[in-house]
Amino acid sequence: MWIRALLLTVLLSPCVNAAKFAILTEQWPPMNYQERGVFKGLSVEVVQALQKDLKDTTPIQIMTWRNAYLQATSTPNVLLFSTVKTEMRSKLFTFVGPLAKSSINLYSLKKYPIPIETLEQAKHVKRIGVYYSAVEEQRLIEMGFKNLVSVRTPVKIAHLLLRGRIDLWCNINITYRDILKQLGVSADQVVKKLTIDESPLYLAFSKGTPAETIERWRKALIKLHQSGEFEKIHQKWLPGEEVPGFVEQQGVLKGPTDQVDKN
Repeated sequence: MWIRALLLTVLLSPCVNAAKFAILTEQWPPMNYQERGVFKGLSVEVVQALQKDLKDTTPIQIMTWRNAYLQATSTPNVLLFSTVKTEMRSKLFTFVGPLAKSSINLYSLKKYPIPIETLEQAKHVKRIGVYYSAVEEQRLIEMGFKNLVSVRTPVKIAHLLLRGRIDLWCNINITYRDILKQLGVSADQVVKKLTIDESPLYLAFSKGTPAETIERWRKALIKLHQSGEFEKIHQKWLPGEEVPGFVEQQGVLKGPTDQVDKN
């Protein structure tokens, strides 16, 4: 009898059932990436600064977006970054941020311009390359696009565009230059044809993450703004781009929106 009671106590213990906190990201410069074993990027430096303030020693794990997204949507107590907030994802995550402002654009080769000015015209080109399971694919599917070519990495999509295998490339504005740089190609070889959506980037906490944990990270982000450190990090990686002037909490666990000013 005492053995059964002991087993029941262990199984019901919150320490056993509580999922260990995990921090996940992907290779996505200039926001988050790993170079020669060192984590770099705007979002990485923000997360590391928040961890220092919170005395959090959780290691950052880098993996494919698909694997990170699957883990974050099936496991509690996961922080996933950098993540675009959408209506569908707002049912799966609590978002804290933004970390940066961005837009989802359609790009074509400069030497082979595609004559489009509207979303309806874009729906009738032959092939649009999108990053598999990423926000670009999800957003275009929501808009009724049927002409998508889903590819496992952004670099492969850009390669397909350069080879003329796709007509348009859908990507976020703040990363397309770094993607082309990895291929040894200048950003002026492509042109923006259309903006699909404005898409700020956030820290995304998986469903089931304790409200207390999210609140601690939200308050730490406010402090980072007030100290002026957030602006320094942002301008280091996105020079000349507008720095977000507020911190909000949206999604599964809605919270306040705080305007942030440096002390």
